[in-house]
Amino acid sequence: MSKLLAFFKSKNIERKFSRLGDGHRLGETSSSESPVVSQPYVPPVRAKAEPSEGAIKAAEAAMERMNRQKKPEVLFWCPELFGDSVIGSRDEVDRAINDYLVSESSANLSEAATLMLIRGLESCKPPLMPDVPISEQPTTSEWREKRKQNFARILNNLIQTPDNPTFRRLRVGNQLVRDLMAVEGAELFFRACNFTTQSLRPPTSDSASPAEEEPYLVITEEAAREAEHLQRMLELLNTAEPIMPELYRDTKVSGTTPAILSRDHLPDDFFYQTKEEAKRSLEQQQRIIEESGMLMTKAMRERLRVQEVRLFRYALIRVRFPGNIMIQGTFCASDTLGKLRSWITDCLADPTTEYQLWAPPGTVSAIRSNVPPTARAELTNNAATLTELGLAPCSVLNLSENKIVRILAIE
Repeated sequence: MSKLLAFFKSKNIERKFSRLGDGHRLGETSSSESPVVSQPYVPPVRAKAEPSEGAIKAAEAAMERMNRQKKPEVLFWCPELFGDSVIGSRDEVDRAINDYLVSESSANLSEAATLMLIRGLESCKPPLMPDVPISEQPTTSEWREKRKQNFARILNNLIQTPDNPTFRRLRVGNQLVRDLMAVEGAELFFRACNFTTQSLRPPTSDSASPAEEEPYLVITEEAAREAEHLQRMLELLNTAEPIMPELYRDTKVSGTTPAILSRDHLPDDFFYQTKEEAKRSLEQQQRIIEESGMLMTKAMRERLRVQEVRLFRYALIRVRFPGNIMIQGTFCASDTLGKLRSWITDCLADPTTEYQLWAPPGTVSAIRSNVPPTARAELTNNAATLTELGLAPCSVLNLSENKIVRILAIE
């Protein structure tokens, strides 16, 4: 997979340099001298007076009002292909990835087609099976892997027995083939494997009444005997990983106290449910906590955890440093505390600085751990998710460290 990404990166670099035009030697004179243009007279501008302290405070207050009105956005990017040049909504970045692979397919069909198929598999969801008990239904990852293995089995059959006409003709009306063709990128992948679409009559024993023609995916025996190409396509299929939009951390640093962070200030993208449904669920949880008192059984805590996993998609985390400096980042609600710590460490001027993270009093994590709600709780379980710790969909954490030094890399 790393070779595929390196290949596309090199193509991207070549494209950028090609736009710069022809090269020139150092000290080389231009073929045509530029005409001398007289510059118009520009009168000197008087230096502006420094703004007063009152004007600075008024500007800061205006900025704070604007920040309150502007809701945080959920942004995505694809650093493997674009670095930080493409940042936007999930749909925007997804279209950029797809457009990039489509443009590469004209010159590198095998690689681009495989990556587009893997993206299509990653986007697929298993169909509803109301007649099958939930405990017996395959997970999404198992269902996707089964689809992927079906593609691999078609290639394996051709590699092992290229002279078998049954393996060289795939009836599109067949349930298995129809399910595979429903995956985005499947048609291009089969074309990269040298399949073509043809209308043929299915084999029948009744020659007196031949059946009507049906669409088939057909590969010639000569193309099926190109074992090296089919083996390469199979290797790409087994090793490629999906290139999907990744959540952009959107790190922000504030030197002043920002606006109060609340669920009502978050966009709908942060929730699996609507705000009204999420509010009712949270109120129900609060009633459970109040009715059970301060102590909760393990079963009750597990029930709350399962409910919250279905509530939140993302988490907006703010970390307050000594000196009232604050950083802000966007995470998936399923991200672990270890990933949050890695982000904090990347923001530090000295990555070796040791620090502690504290959840403020009254958070769900503190109540769950049977800590009095008036006491802050130290966050130490790096394997726990932000939802499990009660930090989703938004939370403000406090960072403490032993030495009073310049902590942030940028302040």
